Parts: sequence; structure tokens; C-alpha cells
Amino acid sequence: DVIEAQPLGSLRRRVSTIGDIDFGVTAKDPGKVIDYFLSYPYKERTIEKGPVSAAMLVSGGKQIDLITLPKNQWGSLLQHFTGSKNHNIHLRELALKKGMSLSERGIKIKEKGKEILKEFDTEEKFYKALGMDWIAPEMREDNGEIELALKHDLPKLVELSDIKADFHIHSSYPLEPSHDMGKNSMDEMIIKAKSLGYSYIGFSEHNPSQSKHTSKQIYEFLSRRKEFIEKLRSKHKGFGIVSLMETDILPNGSLALDDKALELLDGTIVSVHSVFSMDKKEMTKRVLQGLAHPKAKILAHPTGRLLNTRAGYELDFAQIFEFCKKESIAVEINAWPSRLDLPDSLVLQAVKLGVKMVIDTDAHASEQIDMMQYGVSVARRGWAKKSDILNYLSYNEFEQWLKS
Repeated sequence: DVIEAQPLGSLRRRVSTIGDIDFGVTAKDPGKVIDYFLSYPYKERTIEKGPVSAAMLVSGGKQIDLITLPKNQWGSLLQHFTGSKNHNIHLRELALKKGMSLSERGIKIKEKGKEILKEFDTEEKFYKALGMDWIAPEMREDNGEIELALKHDLPKLVELSDIKADFHIHSSYPLEPSHDMGKNSMDEMIIKAKSLGYSYIGFSEHNPSQSKHTSKQIYEFLSRRKEFIEKLRSKHKGFGIVSLMETDILPNGSLALDDKALELLDGTIVSVHSVFSMDKKEMTKRVLQGLAHPKAKILAHPTGRLLNTRAGYELDFAQIFEFCKKESIAVEINAWPSRLDLPDSLVLQAVKLGVKMVIDTDAHASEQIDMMQYGVSVARRGWAKKSDILNYLSYNEFEQWLKS
């Protein structure tokens, strides 16, 4: 009986954390859909059941809501329940100035002294009735998107299909790293990347542990890895492989690999993994010093946050962004679900300043490369176009950028 179903609210807007989960459905028989919804096997109890809506509590204490409306009101339902609150308030104020009233069932207008309800089966038609272009759900936070939609000047946001590569990949190559190793071989990671339609990939295992190895041993590790990657390039002709590494920025600002070892790489991703307690000024100085190395090309998970677990450290992002733009360094949007770092608010700042970004999964297993979608969502919430994201470059173009 379901014609179409969509998530609503913060889930549809792809916010980094959500509370309750809402679904909208347009159906031939709403009653049957509601009965089916409430038969969910992990339901703890029914909160509400009505002719067009229902709500239940599921295991884990989460509330799931369902609302159904006819196909001819589907567009207004989607718009109304997607939000955000501030976006919808702004729209209502705009509508009132035009003598209109908005609801989940449509737009009420006055014609010949009578109030009539105009219905919309798509969101595009709903927004058009207000004199504006359709706004992607990820942008609906009242950050200026309504003004741009009225001027027909909304950015064309990056899409998952624009992504040609993933640069932050941890394989099982034996480097005796400072942090956790990947689960799958480089070969297996390449096969997975090819299945996603990627044209190249960047391997960036954690640097070998400094405390357990001498500089000479680390250099030997990376020499063998370089030879191994060269053999992989011969094996996978037509598919690009970028030799990177995730290198720690130490508390004094130096990198955990010396210059001789770094010369064996095409470039390096740099990141902070220790001593998060430094104040904003000192942490900014530390990161800027790490980024100053000629081989440093990407700043990974820049705030160090872990959602619902760790707030992360403070950086002066005005300074960080200025330096990255000047020195042709990319800032990472880390797609790992508990990171989603760079946060969307900082992505928006980076976009406005013209700072280039990359979206990476930080995958430690081949199936985790599928997490790219979450990073793309963060980029879209920050209004990023594909031209803001280096993953859209071809392999040769990216190689050129690495040398810039």
C-alpha cells in the first residue's frame, strides 16, 4: 500500500546527532500502513494510534513517529515535517507577508474573498508557490538559504556520485603503527573502491610507532611499503594509487616521521592523536607547525571530536583556514559516524573562505569505505559544491595538486 516513504526531521536533514525518528508515508490505505508499522517486532509500546499517524517506543527508548497523507499533499507534508524549526518559521513569515498560510496539508490563500487550500504533491511545487527554488533538506537551517532560493542562486551541492576517490584508508600492511591497523589488505581495499566506481585510492596507514622503532627501522618499513605499492600499481593498471600516511603532529608541532622517511611518500595526512588538553593558542600553534611541512597536504579530523564521547580540542580556525588556503592544504571532512569532523558549521566557513576540502572515510576495513555517504552529508550541510571537494578531481589532477 505504500506509494513513497521518506525520513523526516533531523534524520532527513542528515544532522550529526538525532533524537526521535520520524517517517512520512503516502499510501493507498493509511490504516494498513499504520497497522504494519505498529507490528514492528522490537516495539516496547504504542504511544499513539490515529487514522493518519502513529507513534511507538522501541527497544533502547527511542520514539518512532509515522504520519501519512494523500499523494496530493505529499509535498507539503515533506516540507513541513523536515524542518528545521527556524527554516519553517522564516518560511511562514514570508508566506504571511504574501497573504498565505502554510501547513502540512498545503498553502491556504485567498481568492475572490474565499480561503482555499492549494495542495502540492512535490516539495518543488510547494517552494515554487512561494516564489523560490527547492532547497535541499541538508541546507534548511535558516543560514541564508531562503534568501538564495528567492534569488534562484542556490549552490549545486556535492553528491555522492561526484566522489572519485577516498584518501584516508588504513590497510593491514604491516607497519607496526602507532595506532590501530586496518583489517583488509591493500588489494582488498582496491577491489572495494573499484566496486564503488572510484578511479583511484589513497593509502594512509598510521605512521610506525616512534617509541618502538628507530628512525632507520621506520625508513626501512616505508621503503618496503613503497616497493609494495609500486607492484600494486603494475597489477592494477588504469587504477590510481596514492602513497600517503597518517602522520601524528606531536605536542611540540613536529611530525612523527623525519624528512628522510617523508620523502618516500607522495604526501602525508597529518592529525592530532595525543595531548588534547592544550589551550587554543598552543594547539593552534602546534597544528600550524605540523602543517608547515612541505609533505603535509591534508589535515585529518581537525577538531578531534567524538560525538557524544569527547568534545575535542579548540583551534583558531580563522588562522588554520587562512594557512591552508595560502599553502594549498586540504581540510578533511572525516566521514566516520562518530567523528563527522570537520563539523558542518566549519565546513560552511571553509566554503565561504574558498578553502579546499577532502571527504574521507578513515576506513579500517573494506566495507567501511561505504561510509562516504555520511561525509558527503556533512559537506552538503556546509553548502559545499563539488568544486570545493578534491575527491572530484581525476587521478592526474590530484597528483598535480599534491605537488602544488
